[in-house]
Amino acid sequence: MALVLPDSTRQIVDKLEAAPEPTVDYEICSKLTEPLRAEGLSPDERKGAWAEMTPFNLREADEGSPWGTHYGPMMTRADGRHIPDLAEIDEEILTHWEKRATNSVHPVLRARFADVVWDLQKRITGKPANVQYAHVAIDAYVDGITRGLYKEPIIHAVHAGRRALDLATTINDQARVAGVKTCLLDLF
Repeated sequence: MALVLPDSTRQIVDKLEAAPEPTVDYEICSKLTEPLRAEGLSPDERKGAWAEMTPFNLREADEGSPWGTHYGPMMTRADGRHIPDLAEIDEEILTHWEKRATNSVHPVLRARFADVVWDLQKRITGKPANVQYAHVAIDAYVDGITRGLYKEPIIHAVHAGRRALDLATTINDQARVAGVKTCLLDLF
């Protein structure tokens, strides 16, 4: 069963996908957080809106996350609770992310959805993710960089390229390693 997205979330997603413009994760998160503040959402709509927003509300943890993953919570409260909380991500949300990784038009969205599936699936389900999600993430990062869809300053594109290179190296995909290196050299 597919998650239910409220109309307000669907409108934001449709606008992002209709005419891809340069953006970054925190900008996407900010836009997708608004529907969660709306009153009158059903529990199913709230879950759908949360699922759509959460991949962009995770931070890259250069020194490791408390979950032992690349992506981690945006913050940890004094009581030790993480926001977002990994326990809130279930298989239904993961399935939604898998679909978004393959059907997102905007490469920045496609990259993040694929990357969080690759990064978090084993932690959530106990089963490793299919390597196709690493492939989709790498290719989408490169696509976004090549098409200039990471917002200025250039550091956003550099971070995307670095992550693509890390993924390609991790899965030992030498063709993609070479492709990412070429993309980064062209960027500069």
